[in-house]
Amino acid sequence: MSVPFLDPALTTPLARLLEGLHDLGLAWVPSLVAVVVVLRLLQLPLTLHQVRQQRARAAARDDLRALAHRYRRRSDPASQRRRLEEQRTVLRSHGVRSWGCLVLLLPVPLWLALYHLVSQLAAGSVAAGVSTAVVASFAGATLAGVPLAARGWSGDLTHLAVVLGLALTSAMLGFLTQRAAAAGTPLADDAPAAVLHLQQWLPAVSAVGVVAAAGAVPVALLVCWVANAAWQALQQGVLTRASAAIS
Repeated sequence: MSVPFLDPALTTPLARLLEGLHDLGLAWVPSLVAVVVVLRLLQLPLTLHQVRQQRARAAARDDLRALAHRYRRRSDPASQRRRLEEQRTVLRSHGVRSWGCLVLLLPVPLWLALYHLVSQLAAGSVAAGVSTAVVASFAGATLAGVPLAARGWSGDLTHLAVVLGLALTSAMLGFLTQRAAAAGTPLADDAPAAVLHLQQWLPAVSAVGVVAAAGAVPVALLVCWVANAAWQALQQGVLTRASAAIS
């Protein structure tokens, strides 16, 4: 299946990169991990931008709290409009941009292209920019004796152990990363209770979702999930220590 905006504009460069890494002598699993690392390195400037935005919001928190206290007994529309205007002024003065979170969406097409490419290879399809020889080689690749193209929960004990191990590793790393990120970015004092509950439950719900979805994707894609989750966990650990050192 072809996705118009992914194939071949984004899929082809990723296919060339994956094939080139494999041609250098890397096995398919390390090649997949290396592609994930490359994408994460490309995304690093956007991540650093988001970190700066989070620190700017943290610096503005006291001013925003004072503003909320000043308007706590004013519920008329005019007062609420003035409060929003003053809130925007406070955020701008601290360098917070209204579009700050949107930049994190920029790499999404690249990740979709990678998942599309890996799914095509696992299905034995000739993806954009990939030769039939590469598809055949990928089809014979294994992890602990389990084909990278294999998917689902049905199979022998080795198959189940590999799929479950990759799924649980990715889920646990994601859970810990999201918990650490939430602890480092506390919500505003006047945040709705529903938002607080969402922040508390989202890591667990995401982890369950990863395990549930693991049976529907090829093992090769699970390798990408683990590599991506490991990078995010390491990155969050570095950011947490840096924030603690600054404060």
